[in-house]
Amino acid sequence: MIKVDKPMTVEQQNLFLDVLYATDRVEYEKKYYELTGGSEMSFEIDKLRRHEGFTDPNFSLGAERVTMHLGGKDHHGSKKKHGLDGEKTNSEAKPEKTFIGGKKLEGALSFADMSLAKVETHYETNVEALSSGWVEGHCLYVIGIPMKNDKIKNHLVESFRQKVKNGVRKVLRFSRTQYSDADLKLYWIHPDFENYKSCMVKPQYDLVKSLQNNQ
Repeated sequence: MIKVDKPMTVEQQNLFLDVLYATDRVEYEKKYYELTGGSEMSFEIDKLRRHEGFTDPNFSLGAERVTMHLGGKDHHGSKKKHGLDGEKTNSEAKPEKTFIGGKKLEGALSFADMSLAKVETHYETNVEALSSGWVEGHCLYVIGIPMKNDKIKNHLVESFRQKVKNGVRKVLRFSRTQYSDADLKLYWIHPDFENYKSCMVKPQYDLVKSLQNNQ
């Protein structure tokens, strides 16, 4: 976690509170008042903002940033919109979000407007994709997936060709089917992971647990 041994910048403070909100809501509430001296109203506004950011399927910056942090990687921040999420660590964050009673987490990773050149680059440079699963703004796990993987590459290439043929936007996805037998790394598992078992398909739950048991 982030160490608080000296005054933080606003950006560092936001990341600190983001991580706590995603991993420990009780500690988040405590530290929010310590850091900001905010009122009950400002706390509720802050909590709502974080919750919306971590649950909105169309907004991923906050979830990507927390995913990278829990995986021990750098993140480019909000100023840079293109390139890898973590250029220094050759890594990319791919959050998958749901809510209690919604579609179950299945370990799918999505890449917007992917090109064949980018697929090839990710393969050749062995980008590490960090797959994270989120339920109601709680980050349940972060798994590192090496993209120098023929199953992943072939699946993305075929998907790209189908998208071109059908004349649709090139949002490419791959799933646990393509990477379950790869050399994966579990970077983070939530202390209350078992409480959210019903929010994952069984193969995804089993995968996370097997990685935990093999650590």
